[in-house]
Amino acid sequence: MKDRAIGFDCVFEDSDDVRRWLGGLAERLGSGWRGHVTELYTVKNDRLMMLEEEDAFPVDHDDLRNMGSRGFSAIHLVMHLYSGEHSLEHIDDYKEYLRSDCEMIVLVVDACYLELYCKDPALLRDLTALAKAIPGAKLEEKTEENDGRVRMYV
Repeated sequence: MKDRAIGFDCVFEDSDDVRRWLGGLAERLGSGWRGHVTELYTVKNDRLMMLEEEDAFPVDHDDLRNMGSRGFSAIHLVMHLYSGEHSLEHIDDYKEYLRSDCEMIVLVVDACYLELYCKDPALLRDLTALAKAIPGAKLEEKTEENDGRVRMYV
């Protein structure tokens, strides 16, 4: 029996593709989702900005939509997302993620490599299709069997 998909790894051609995927994510999630960004490296006004865990900040639907807009570029991003009202939890590893109320973790590395972990199989199928619809995206399904990630950060 095939192991259930838990997420995917995707290499996009450039950071604009990641931005487009984040915009599609915001569309699909709707306004009932909340989360927090625990790490973000981005460029603003030609300067590298780094936000580490101690600078973690909450995100809502509008923030997600803004991440999908022109001008946003994540060189490095770790974001935890929750449906409804839940307390935001510190999550270090995959086991903590499974025990938590966190529904989804989005990791972006080098502005064009995206990893997604998602507990809802229907939403995961939809977000996988969203990534596949972006020309040039190279996607690999992630299962508990083939996933080597232990820590839920980059």
